[in-house]
This record gives sequence, C-alpha cells and structure tokens, in this order.
Amino acid sequence: MALSLLALSLSACDKAGDDTAKAIDPFAIDPLSPENQVYPTEALTWNEWVAYDSPNRSGFDRFYHFGKGELDFSKWKAEDLLPAEVFKHPHRNMCELSKFTRLTLRAQVPPYMDITELLALAERGYAEAQSSMSEYCNPGRRQYAYNDHGYLVKLPDDKKPVSARAALYWAQRGAASGNALAQWRLVQCMHDIYLFQDSNPDKVSDPIELDPFWYDKAQYWLEQSVENGLIHDAVRKRWYPYIAGFSELENPRFFIERYKWKRLWEIQGNFRRSSDRYRGDFDSTVSFYGSKALAYGNNGFAASVHSSDKTVAQAEKEVGEWLRAHPDVWHNIYERGYIEVRGLGEDLCVGEPGYDALFDFDWLNKELAQYDIQIPLPVKTLMTHPTQKEKQHGTE
Repeated sequence: MALSLLALSLSACDKAGDDTAKAIDPFAIDPLSPENQVYPTEALTWNEWVAYDSPNRSGFDRFYHFGKGELDFSKWKAEDLLPAEVFKHPHRNMCELSKFTRLTLRAQVPPYMDITELLALAERGYAEAQSSMSEYCNPGRRQYAYNDHGYLVKLPDDKKPVSARAALYWAQRGAASGNALAQWRLVQCMHDIYLFQDSNPDKVSDPIELDPFWYDKAQYWLEQSVENGLIHDAVRKRWYPYIAGFSELENPRFFIERYKWKRLWEIQGNFRRSSDRYRGDFDSTVSFYGSKALAYGNNGFAASVHSSDKTVAQAEKEVGEWLRAHPDVWHNIYERGYIEVRGLGEDLCVGEPGYDALFDFDWLNKELAQYDIQIPLPVKTLMTHPTQKEKQHGTE
C-alpha cells in the first residue's frame, strides 16, 4: 500500500550529474535529519495544512505525496477528519463477549458469521465488529448469511446488505473509538475504496468521492495505529520500498527510515512473542527482511548502498527517540488486547489464564535497555467473566 510520506529529497544530489552525485558524501551536504524534506517541518493543524497545500493540488492524485517528505500530525485531530456523527456513540469492551465471538472477530477478516449478527455487534458499539466491516469497502468481498438449513452461505452481490459506503461509515466508527486495530483497518478501507473504484468503474453504482486530501487522512490513521498499538501490518507499511515513490538507491535518508521501522517491527513482534507463533517463520523473516539484513546484507543479498556507521547510528538514534516519545504503547498493546498472534490466544482478554504468556515484558526491557528505556510491568487484574447464558449468546 503506497501510503507513506517518508521519501525525502536530496535536491543537490538529484540535480547533479550521475557521476558527481555518486562521488559526493551526503553527510557533507546535509546531516540526513528528518528536517531535510520538501514539506514544512513545523506542526500545522489540519485546517492550516489544507489551506497551505490546497493551491498545489488539482483534484485527487494517488501519487501526490511521493518524494515530498513526512508530515507532522501532532496538531491534527480525529474530529477534523471524520464526520461528527461517528463520535456520538458509546464504545464497548469486546471482552464482554463470549470467547467464541472474540475469536471469530479477531481470527477472521471478514468474520465468518452471519452479516446481520456482525451488524448487531457493530450497532452495540464493539469497535472490532465495526472495523471488521472495513473488508466490505471492497464490494467484491464475501458477506455471509444463514440459509434455511442453518448453514452459512455466501450472499450474491445483489443481496449484500453492507455497501462500500456503509462499510466506510462503520470503519470510521471503529477508528473514532481510539482502537489501534480499527484505525489500521480504516486505512485499508480507504485504500480498497480507491483500488476498487479505479479498477472497476463500471461496477460502481454509488461512487465515493475521493477528495484531494484522501491519502493525507489515510496517512494520519496509519500513524495513529502505529502510535497507539504498533499494529504489526501498519508498521510494515512504513518501510516498504515502493511507498517512497522512488528507488532506495536514490536516497540515503530513506535507508534511515526503513531501518527505523524495521527495528520497531522487530521489537513489537518479539514482545508479542510472534516467534512462538510459528517458530522459524518470524525469526527467518526478520533475518531476511530485518534491519540488520538491510544494513549488512544477508543470504546473498547485498546491504543497502547507503548503509554506513553514520546512517545506522542515525537510524538507531531515531528508534530511541520514537520509543521515548511513545512509552505507553506497550501497555496499550497489553491492555487493549492487540494480540495479533494467529491461532494463539485470540479468544483471551487481560486477566484471563494464559493471557500474560502472550507478551514478554522481560524480553522487552532487556531489549529497550540499549535505548535507556524501561517499561513498568503491568498490574495484574482479574476479569469479571460473562455468565454462561451470556457466553452462549455472545452478549455482555
């Protein structure tokens, strides 16, 4: 998903001839700090940003942000980006639901359940149910209902009750709750709407307007999902080579960003015990795609041409800065149940037997010691369980 605004321009190198550019030490031109970019480095509110950049835009442009840099979202507010109506509803804790319902909502997207049941859960305020409907932002995705024999069957397109527009509304409701996974799913929803409308214009009966700042909003929600919960796939989207808009070979600054997000992805994965999920898979993925492979090469792949003691040191410095700026993210992951370990503990909530084994605070503190950071261990809590009748019906 080409969402990131990470690519930073080194105009002096770009304008020079190829041979000259290769010979110049980029540190002699710029320190490769995050300030080296086209976009303003001072924080602007949403309205200030729209006023600032509107003269530069002429309608929706999927690739507008490429090569311009990264925005400072610190003054943006969710209320500026979402309809006021989505904030008027209460949100409920999924741990009120039965383990079976939790597992269904967490393990499968879209959930393998009757669409009317999913809508009922969304109406009652469960962000996980609301955000699950982000899948239907692509009208081609399956929606299920029980047939006369009591079996779940796929509905034909003309019988699907949730349209792309309705799915966007539910995804926005979920994101408005502050749930990091729901915020990530809103990003996916917005991208799916663009992809489907762009690729299947003849199949779109009720097109959703893609305004010039559509992907600015998506980028904001990507940042929120990372800052609030280091959602696994959201972190991955922060380093993919194609999200910068041009080759990594053209930009030393991009190496620093990729290294930083790869390190954060590695840390969150091990904290969540992702390596226990499929021993060897996560570890081998880290070995193949991780920060060390980028910096030093691995399995026959050469290191980045921009890897050096200076760029690695700068990247590690920024990893530490990010971690110190977001000390609460680890407890958010633990307390909000951002498990993200397929097939392991997806039906569990904080305070239930087996839940604490899904997170490794001891490993985390050993890893964060190199950044002079320590995270307090969570306070153990006991959960009040639903009654047996409530478990059977998936109610509170």
